[in-house]
Amino acid sequence: TKARSVKVHKSWLYLLRKAYTVFHSTVPESEHSRAGVLVAVSKQLTELGSVRQEPLPKSLQGYLLHVVIENPESNPMHVLGIYCPPQAKTQEPRTTIYAECEKILASTPSTHCTAVVAGDFNATIQNMDRYRELDKCEVADDMHRQFLS
Repeated sequence: TKARSVKVHKSWLYLLRKAYTVFHSTVPESEHSRAGVLVAVSKQLTELGSVRQEPLPKSLQGYLLHVVIENPESNPMHVLGIYCPPQAKTQEPRTTIYAECEKILASTPSTHCTAVVAGDFNATIQNMDRYRELDKCEVADDMHRQFLS
């Protein structure tokens, strides 16, 4: 099954790359081999202007991806792809991810840019969205709600 899953993965990625420019960031395998972020930008957009991946601190590799799309016909668009690991013993990765996102968003003029923030936050917006105890707000949920406000 492993050989089949690798083959399926490669064909899926090949098809994706035919129509999209793909940017990705993964955590080094020694740390957590399943963490990573992928942002795909339509080649129709890349042909009209420029697309670049912005450098981020090495500690955020696999957790945050910042792509800037610039087109002479419109304002720049900043795309933040995010992966917050599920409940960890420490919330340090989540704290660092949110702090860097806030720093990026603060440096992006809201009147002349569009910002898209998307990803897997492993957190809920409302307690009733959690499949476990309905009245329990986890630390990750609280941090996510503060980030959104």
